[in-house]
Amino acid sequence: MNFKIVNLSISVIVVIACLIFAYSLITTDALTDHPYYMVGPQRIILECILVAYSIFRGYRVYKAFREKES
Repeated sequence: MNFKIVNLSISVIVVIACLIFAYSLITTDALTDHPYYMVGPQRIILECILVAYSIFRGYRVYKAFREKES
């Protein structure tokens, strides 16, 4: 079995999940009703980390996909 394909597919799922979670944090008031709620700078930092991580993982997926083709 080719585990490179499995790794690429899981990486794509992680990128999509991070972007969806970051988008939901940006556009909704999720996680504000919980006793350990996130507001202000904590929320913005988490959004930035999620977007940066998804860009980084997306670049690695693209790079791995390009290597696979060559």
